[in-house]
Amino acid sequence: LMPMLAIYLFQKINGWGIHELGHREKRFVPYALTIISYVTCLITMYKIHLPRYMSGIIVAALICMILCTLINFKWKISTHVASSGMMVGGLLSYSFIFNFNPIWWLCFFILLSGMLGTARIIVKQHTLLEVLAGFIVGLFCGVIGILFI
Repeated sequence: LMPMLAIYLFQKINGWGIHELGHREKRFVPYALTIISYVTCLITMYKIHLPRYMSGIIVAALICMILCTLINFKWKISTHVASSGMMVGGLLSYSFIFNFNPIWWLCFFILLSGMLGTARIIVKQHTLLEVLAGFIVGLFCGVIGILFI
């Protein structure tokens, strides 16, 4: 709630609307606030001794946001599709940890990711390459953040 409120107030103070965030240069403040939120959540989870597999979701999301922010310095990447790619990577990771067959869930989330990527292209917020890169970054972060870190 706090990052959303901070982003909203920042937009109102600077006179930004939702369309201004489509510009690569104007995304850094929301990215920074999101990263701070994830770090705070991770510290809280660590302090209350939650199991590693639960905090892995936040680790994966934090890594994904950091990578998207770094990539954003040079190139606009789809963080929406990166999040959906992270969902697919997280589902794969948890299927290894808890030994279950995720085939139907994978089909559903891959289809949903494709629909989201298509929508981002149709509304002219991203190109096909930006959408594909976002999905690959998210998939990588979902697997690495949950299984290996």
